[in-house]
Amino acid sequence: MIISGAAGFFISAIAAEVYSTYSQDDLLNSVATVLTGFAVSNVAFAILFHVDNKYMYIDESTGKIDFKNLKQVLKKLMVGWLVFEIVNNSSRFIILYQLFTRDVDPFDASILSSLSASGLSYLSINLMLRRSGLFQTGNKTDFYLKK
Repeated sequence: MIISGAAGFFISAIAAEVYSTYSQDDLLNSVATVLTGFAVSNVAFAILFHVDNKYMYIDESTGKIDFKNLKQVLKKLMVGWLVFEIVNNSSRFIILYQLFTRDVDPFDASILSSLSASGLSYLSINLMLRRSGLFQTGNKTDFYLKK
């Protein structure tokens, strides 16, 4: 998550700077910057997640996908991802737009909004996961312990 977030962070900062040279519209720059970071971080996360966690849903003996485990992994992943993205993108957009309207440099505004939104997102997802026990190991999620 950190690597994909860092990729989105740097690419969106560059996008904010580049977009500001073509348009002075703070709202459009905010939207373009957030969407760029969203796209880059999600593609990177999907690739890295598969590479790092395919043992959870690929049967070692056959090398084929265990769709029961894949379904369970995807459900849990989607809940966590949804909470994280809602908090991250909404707070980032609001912070970024406010910084743009205060004439903060686009690159700096992108970095400040990313750091603030990421902090809020990680806090909210950790609190949610801790309260719900969503990713705790147990009798239904033994595949998290396999390696």
